[in-house]
This record gives sequence, C-alpha cells and structure tokens, in this order.
Amino acid sequence: MSVPPGGLRTLGTKYTLKSHGIWERIRRFFAVDPNRSTGIPYVAQYRNPLPGTLPQPTYHDPVTIPSGDIADNPYWKRDNRRGFPRLSVVTQSDQAGMLLLGTAAIPRIADGAAGEKQLVEIKEGSQSLVEVMKKLGNEGLLMKDGLPPLPGRPVQWTQQTDAWAAYPDKLVVSEELLRGALTDASGIIGIHVGRLIEWFLSTGVAIGGRIEEKRFGVLSVYIFRCCIISAYTIDFSNKISKTLEYTFRDDLIH
Repeated sequence: MSVPPGGLRTLGTKYTLKSHGIWERIRRFFAVDPNRSTGIPYVAQYRNPLPGTLPQPTYHDPVTIPSGDIADNPYWKRDNRRGFPRLSVVTQSDQAGMLLLGTAAIPRIADGAAGEKQLVEIKEGSQSLVEVMKKLGNEGLLMKDGLPPLPGRPVQWTQQTDAWAAYPDKLVVSEELLRGALTDASGIIGIHVGRLIEWFLSTGVAIGGRIEEKRFGVLSVYIFRCCIISAYTIDFSNKISKTLEYTFRDDLIH
C-alpha cells in the first residue's frame, strides 16, 4: 500500500484544522488524548455540497398513503389496533328500554321533557328487564292475537299477470320469427354434420383401397366404425339443436 508523502492521517486530522510546529508539541503535551482532533472542520470540505442544493428531480421523499397525508388524517382513524370490528350487543337494559319506550314503528315515549328524562334513564341502565316485564305483562309483550311477534320483516308477494306490461320497450318475438331462426340453425347444423359424415366415409374408403383383397375384413371393420361414428354424430347434432332451441327461445323472448 502506498503511503502519502505526509504519512498516514486519521480522519479526525484529515478533515479538521490543527496546530503546527511548537504549538502542536505544546498541545500534545497538555492534551489528555493527543490523537484527538480539534473538531474545527475545513471550510472547503464542511457540508459540501450544501444541503438543498441538489436538483429537485434527483430525490423524492417517499410518501405512504394514507398515513403520509396530513390533511384530515387523525391517528384514531388509522388506529387499526384499537379500531377492530366489535360485536353489537343488546343488553337487558336496552331490551327494557325498547319495551317501555317502544320502537320507531310503535313509539311509546312521552313528549317534551318527560321523554328526554326517560331516554336518560334508559341510557344509564337503571331499568330492570324483569321489573319491566312484570309491569307490562302480556299487553306489552304479545300481539293482538296473544302470540309473540314473528322474527324478520313480513314480505308480501303479488303475482303479475301481464309480465310485459311494465317493459314496453322490450322486443316481443312472434312464433314465426322464432320458428324461422330455429329452422336456419337446424339447417346450418345439418350441413356441418353432412360434411363430417362425408369426410368419415371418404377416409374409410381411402383406407380400404390401400388394403389388399385378402384383408377385406379389415375394410368392413373401418366402414362399421365410420357408421357408428356417424350415428353418434347425428345423435349429438339432435341434442345440440334441442339445446339451441331452448336457448334461442329464452334469449329472444326474455
């Protein structure tokens, strides 16, 4: 390793000022740690380049959204440790209050200051459910027919006779148009099935032509296989036509 002309220097003496000559000897004699630097940095090397002189596009402060957004972003909105979902609990005091004061559908609360006083008593939980049930009896707990209220919300279903009366802009397809569409679809399927059968038969004849006369049995096997494949193809085409019939009918009508 090459040594500089002045010898090796520590970082403390390389970037800070120091005394020279007799003053350096006096300093080292009285100093507790002679190798400790003065702490006075060189002006030319101190904080060079200056902070804030770098071009703006060279560095971007990373911002995490939404924690980095300081506008309308209090900590309690981001506190997931304490903001976990909690179960909704209805206590006996709440049930007693609903029996006494009723609900939004059937209110039993008094008007004015008396009603506000009742709400304060319910919120403080001073009402006992047992005492309220004894006070009300069956009158406040049961319905008119003496049965408890049914759970859930009652729903009434009405059957609409004219299904298309509410949708005048929908297309009403006639039977003739539907039959024409099904006929065209069946014709296209029949053409493709015929081409497929023709290809199978031509393939079987070509294979049989290459077979010698003594292997005529093999030719019959190939022809038999082609017939079976044709039968399966026709059956498959019939199933496809029926499926398309139901599909077209549902799509065109609905």
